[in-house]
Amino acid sequence: MNSYKILAIDETGKASLKHKSKNFILSGIIVPENFKPRLSKAMFKLKDKHFEDAELVFHCRDMIRKKGPFACLRENAKKEIQFWSEFIAILNSDKISLAFVIVDKAKAKKLGWNEIAILRKAYNKILEEFVKQHLGKKTCGKIIVESDPSQDKYLIEAHTRL
Repeated sequence: MNSYKILAIDETGKASLKHKSKNFILSGIIVPENFKPRLSKAMFKLKDKHFEDAELVFHCRDMIRKKGPFACLRENAKKEIQFWSEFIAILNSDKISLAFVIVDKAKAKKLGWNEIAILRKAYNKILEEFVKQHLGKKTCGKIIVESDPSQDKYLIEAHTRL
């Protein structure tokens, strides 16, 4: 029976060369499907313990800036250290792999890339590496994406290309 690995992808910044973001980033977390329930349970527990909201979404920007629900970390240094220590301990599991594709939009522009080229190349690269590094004869893959719906066609294109 085949096992499955899940690649969950999210993007930061916009691929448009007109957008103020300097980079377009695809971030991926890769976990064995049978590990996902344990990971979810650990994250729900962490969210409930520190923010009393198990449904809270960990948005990097809010976490780093200590905004929104993460503002409480600004008020208590001990709580902040405890939260980050526990968060990193969860992510340090040998069952979790992280993947990033970072496009420097200034360099992309010099190469003659446009928004479509950035999206195509970024999605192609993250899927290529997922297949090369994590899938094999007895391991299949599943993909979960949190993205702008207008980008879905580039992910589907990259998937079909494989």
